[in-house]
Amino acid sequence: MGYRPALALLEILRSEGVDRIFGNPARPNCRASKTGLNGFTRALAAALGPYGITVNAIAPSMVRTATAERTVGADGGFDLVRSQQVVPRTQETADLVSTLLYVVDEGSGFLTGQTLNVSGGSAFLRLRA
Repeated sequence: MGYRPALALLEILRSEGVDRIFGNPARPNCRASKTGLNGFTRALAAALGPYGITVNAIAPSMVRTATAERTVGADGGFDLVRSQQVVPRTQETADLVSTLLYVVDEGSGFLTGQTLNVSGGSAFLRLRA
C-alpha cells in the first residue's frame, strides 16, 4: 500500500489560534474544544498512519475573510491580533496556501499528528515578554 496524503481530511485543518497554547480564562469552552481538536488530530494520525494516511492541522491567526470583516474585524479584532504578532499585518487566506500544499505534498509523508502554527509569530511575541 503506497503513501496517500490525507486529502479527505482537509476539513480538519482548522483555525485554532494561540488560545490552545496559552489558554484564556475568559473562554474555557474555546480552550477545551481546541484542545480536543489537537487530540483528535493526533489520535486520527495514529489510527490512519498504518494505512499510509497522514493527518495534520494548520492553526492560523485571525484570517481576513468576508465573515471576519463583518464580525470581529469590524470591532477592531484585526488591530488587536496584529498587535500580538511578530509579523504586523493581517493574515490573508493566501498566507495559508503554501503551508497547506506542504502538508498534503507526498514529500511530507513523514509529517503526521502535527499542528502547524501559521500565526505571524503571535505565540513567540507572548513568550518574549
